[in-house]
Amino acid sequence: MTDDQLETLLARQGEAWRAAQPAAPSLSAMTGTPPARAPWLVPVLVAAALVVPVVGTVVLVQRQDPAVHQIAAPPSAPSAPVVVPWADLPATAPVSPNRLDARVEGGDEVAPSGTTLCKAGDFSATSDSATSIGLPGALGSGRYMLTVQRVGTGPCAIGADTPTMNILDAAGHSLGIGRSSLLVWYTGYTLLQPGDVLQVPAKICGTGVAAVELRMQAPLVEARAIRQPPIPVTIPFPRGSTCTSGGKGTVHQRIVPAGGLGSLVPGFSVPRRVRSGQTLDYSVTLTNPTSVAVSLDPCPSYRQSLIDLLKLPDKKGSTSTGRLNCAAAPASVPAHGSITFRLRLETAGVPAGDRRLVWDWLGSSATDAQGYAQFPTVTVY
Repeated sequence: MTDDQLETLLARQGEAWRAAQPAAPSLSAMTGTPPARAPWLVPVLVAAALVVPVVGTVVLVQRQDPAVHQIAAPPSAPSAPVVVPWADLPATAPVSPNRLDARVEGGDEVAPSGTTLCKAGDFSATSDSATSIGLPGALGSGRYMLTVQRVGTGPCAIGADTPTMNILDAAGHSLGIGRSSLLVWYTGYTLLQPGDVLQVPAKICGTGVAAVELRMQAPLVEARAIRQPPIPVTIPFPRGSTCTSGGKGTVHQRIVPAGGLGSLVPGFSVPRRVRSGQTLDYSVTLTNPTSVAVSLDPCPSYRQSLIDLLKLPDKKGSTSTGRLNCAAAPASVPAHGSITFRLRLETAGVPAGDRRLVWDWLGSSATDAQGYAQFPTVTVY
């Protein structure tokens, strides 16, 4: 018997049972012994319980209290993706720096006396705070952009050193440390304003990953002889890692302003191969993992390049600039939303071989500082 047939049978038997029941008893009669259920109903209910995990939506169980299990409602269906067609638009001025990076204060070895240190409760992280970068799925390399956002009022300070990263399974057990806390060099501090976004590119490998604990370093403060412990922020990781082996690590953190273009995390859909001289058609999806919408006004310009895998952008590659087709797009990338832009790159003069597609905002130096490993590879033939 198929699932559909079994579901139909259950519905018919349920209707027959309801039709055979007597009228509802009065309130006084309900204090007596309730009537016994029809004996055939027990196996039907058992069968129905067995069918639910097979034909229904998977229901998540969350432990809210040690003695109580509560049923969490299934997530709502995501909205239809927004895909913007390509348009041949020339680049305008480079993107303003205040849309890309926040003003970072500090940098001294120790923070002044009276500096407020950030706490774990000063940051917000959601399930989309670990956003895949590069090529997702089986072709990916396990690279993610970890994003936490400053909440609360007034500035607070974190250490300028790179955070450590602890990868956790569903039971909260560590699957590996991304960077040893014993090697921390307290090289200064950074003041975070409310709404500022902290981004940390990371490679997360392994199976059974349920969460990533980002441990931001606390700065040294004048008149304090004891170093404060790291500031832990847990980021849910409701997906399987895209790689099963390799190192776990982080690179330098980056601070971007709330609503800035720098808070958008790009993901790519790129063909594996392209013939030299032909147009490379690809798309970039800009995901906003923060709680603040990112405006596309003024419409930003971008830079795209095909470079040698082991070199910086070179004369043998293909480099061009352009401007997003903002006229056909929403006015902003909504909080916890994304927009996909279709793009094109000419490959005339690009020699055969494996190349890396590098994409960034025109005027940004973040790519040069963080490296190129997160960008997809294209074979030119």
